[in-house]
Amino acid sequence: MKTKIGFNVHSYFSKMNDVNFSSDIINEYRHRAQMIVDNISSIPSDTHLADSEKKYDEIKERAYLKARELYGEDLHEFVKVRLEKEFGFISENDFSLCFWLPMKIADDSKSKGCPVMSRGATGSSLVAYLLGLTHVNPLGAHYRCNDCHYIEFVDDYNSGFDLPAKKCPNCGNDLIRDGHNLPYETLFGFCGDKEPSIELNLCEEYKDTFYETLFWLDILGNDAVQMLKILKEKTGVEPSENDLADNAKLLKSIKEVNTDFLPEMGTAYVKKQIERTQPQKFSDVVVLNGLLHSTGAYVYNTEKMFENNVCDFESVIAFRDDVLLYLDKKRKEYIERNGNDAPISHLDCYKISEIIRKGRAKRELSKYKNALCEIGVPDWYIDSAKEISYLFPKAHSVEYMIVSFKLLWYKLNYPNEYLKAYNEINKEYIEEHIGKYKNNEKFKNFVKATFVIGIALYRQFNKSLL
Repeated sequence: MKTKIGFNVHSYFSKMNDVNFSSDIINEYRHRAQMIVDNISSIPSDTHLADSEKKYDEIKERAYLKARELYGEDLHEFVKVRLEKEFGFISENDFSLCFWLPMKIADDSKSKGCPVMSRGATGSSLVAYLLGLTHVNPLGAHYRCNDCHYIEFVDDYNSGFDLPAKKCPNCGNDLIRDGHNLPYETLFGFCGDKEPSIELNLCEEYKDTFYETLFWLDILGNDAVQMLKILKEKTGVEPSENDLADNAKLLKSIKEVNTDFLPEMGTAYVKKQIERTQPQKFSDVVVLNGLLHSTGAYVYNTEKMFENNVCDFESVIAFRDDVLLYLDKKRKEYIERNGNDAPISHLDCYKISEIIRKGRAKRELSKYKNALCEIGVPDWYIDSAKEISYLFPKAHSVEYMIVSFKLLWYKLNYPNEYLKAYNEINKEYIEEHIGKYKNNEKFKNFVKATFVIGIALYRQFNKSLL
């Protein structure tokens, strides 16, 4: 069941002539939103949704506190500018509740031992990351030191998880590798006035609290989140950024298609594409996930280009975010080479990314073709764009692949606990299917002959097997 929470509902009813009808709906949804607030134990009982200024101050204080915890009191310019930009959008457009309410829900969920993960473009916001709404750090790839707060941004990496291990030049400690290079425009729009849609996945047991809610904050139950909760409880540990970054063991397992029972990677079709494309690093796996979730980006498009070595994971069109970043990079390179303005602007780059991600390139890209060729965009890129009907937000794929890598880390390091957790989550499904075949001798022999799934299934009807 999918439920949503909404805030600025005036925008949805502004075109209605019946003002009373619009106001009634607004009041009804505000009432339901207040019910949510009242049901979250970590929110004081006298809290009201109308205190926008107080909520803005609260999320800003919380975000900057976390930023200084990660990056030190004297924030790096990249961090400072990104935060100022996002909080400018939030303040100017009264988006405080869009972040405050999810923050309270996430806090309450975590206080009960239930982790959260994001969906959609939520991870494109540094504020969302600092408030604990997503695993995705949208800054560029970088190293940071937990102790002395040394920080180093590195160009030409699509993900900090691809960076090689490195010691801090100041104190000698292992540097944390993070950052996935996501533009804020995907969530806030080019001018920052697009209402941010914050989407969360919660544990099933916690999600039930929010069956009666509103729209704008999507809340879904998710088995991957439930798995993280159970595995942390069973092992007492959880993987850090550096457990996932440039991890040869994890990448080897993926390249060998040892991805059974992993979300987003365990189906026969996805395993076949992993085998065909052979991703070499975390960002490659993210790109493959985006290609397979977009429409027209892979099948009859880049899958042929991969086979013919026309493009690779670094250059393929997989996400709306990367179109914007790629075109803007080409634009800046043109300016640097020629010493004069490029034939397209940063706004044009954003407009083109929107045209492509909405599947309108065949009709609307032709007016930009000469300019794109002039700044160095290859013909194959333009041709590929025209075949695309829909492009995925990169933040969604990064979030899901971070969680998948965490689960794979558990699977490789704690296989018994992983199997128990998987079995626990899928207990009803397994029992339903075992009920049909448990007295069948051929089925028993098949189960005994298999490895991981065999143990998971056979345990249900013959506890003495192990």
